[in-house]
Amino acid sequence: MLDDYLIAALGRPWRYGSMDCCCFAGDWIVEATGRDPFGPYRDTYESERGAMRLIVERGGLLAMVAAEMARTGFEASAGEADGDVAFVKLPAAQQSLAGACLAIRRGPWLIARGHHGLTSIAAAPAMAWAIL
Repeated sequence: MLDDYLIAALGRPWRYGSMDCCCFAGDWIVEATGRDPFGPYRDTYESERGAMRLIVERGGLLAMVAAEMARTGFEASAGEADGDVAFVKLPAAQQSLAGACLAIRRGPWLIARGHHGLTSIAAAPAMAWAIL
């Protein structure tokens, strides 16, 4: 199921509010569990500026994600199982607007959605949640 999701995500272009790093992880969570931690935010912003405004209003990306994951019943984990969702601080070469992103564990990698497609990140998660 995870591999099918990742393959399908390859063909979807980046779009703030519907296929950015949070929506990429959120769509996986919906597909795997039927629960949508990011439902309240989908299609409520359409630009980098709109995304940053939302992130700042919610106390930062990690605070926002942690609150929504808890609200929808996901428990923190080590982020080591395939399908886990992880909050990752990005290396300088992969910096995003928030300096971090949400990614999905697949084997030794964390897979994230960037502006130009999927990317793998070799970094330890700052926080993670068990999905499967």
